[in-house]
Amino acid sequence: MRKPEPCCIRKVLRDAPGSPSPDRTILDDLSGFPAGRTALFGVSGEAREVVGCPRRGEAGWSIVSTPASPRPALLLLAYLAFVSLGLPDGLLGVGWPSMRADFEVPTEAVGLMLTAGTTGYLTASVLAGFSLARLGVGRLLAGSTLLASLALTGYASSPGLAVTTGCALLLGLGSGAIDSGLNAYAANAFGPRHMNWMHAFFGLGVAIGPLIMTAVLSAGLSWRWGYGIVAAAQLALGTAFALTVRAWADRSAPAPSAAGPAPLPTTDPVRVRDTLRLPAVWLGSLAFAVYVAIEIAAGLWAFLLLTEGRG
Repeated sequence: MRKPEPCCIRKVLRDAPGSPSPDRTILDDLSGFPAGRTALFGVSGEAREVVGCPRRGEAGWSIVSTPASPRPALLLLAYLAFVSLGLPDGLLGVGWPSMRADFEVPTEAVGLMLTAGTTGYLTASVLAGFSLARLGVGRLLAGSTLLASLALTGYASSPGLAVTTGCALLLGLGSGAIDSGLNAYAANAFGPRHMNWMHAFFGLGVAIGPLIMTAVLSAGLSWRWGYGIVAAAQLALGTAFALTVRAWADRSAPAPSAAGPAPLPTTDPVRVRDTLRLPAVWLGSLAFAVYVAIEIAAGLWAFLLLTEGRG
């Protein structure tokens, strides 16, 4: 198959002959690109995915994914959001011995908090598509981050395990929505390179969390201060998301062209039950579940093992 030549930003795609427009242009030779095949065109230094489709009896091309250069402010907020996702995960492992003593509960009671947090996370992830469609990514990120800040404030002021477990459920809901919403947005608007960096910043947050709690406890302060500090950071981030709601509008779809009608959709929506019939989906889910279980277990019990179990 002949490799397509790179084209400029005003020569992207055109479904029928006519004057060039910002989102379409003529492709003279489509013989090597039958309908339904995918190719990559270089547009202003970015890889843009296009798919062939019939239009009014003519072979043509319609953009299905166009990752634009992300705005630096939005990219920075996305990175900070993933740092904030990792911070609470790093607090619990170091803070739990002190929390357990305050609440006068056995060590294994932390399982209630983990179960509540996981339930909230899974629920928010399953409802992410519905939430994005109703709220938009900007409002979803702002609301979810503020919810996470409220939950962490509840941790800091909790009188007992029951309240903390309820806050863990709220934190899971907020974190799951942030994770799903940002991943969905970044897949269309940022591109794979920035997606990888976002996930790297999550690891940075997980690494910083224990340092915050260790610094708080070493200073002779209550573990509640650790959660209060992270709650304040989440509040600041949620405010930033609220102030940039309109800027988070999905820029992945091409703008309508004045030279002709907008391209017809090239794919039908994929149903959940069709997705669940794919063995790869179940295998990937199982592998991810095992990986996360190992990650959580190591982060939660390493501090207890090294300080109380082995002195």
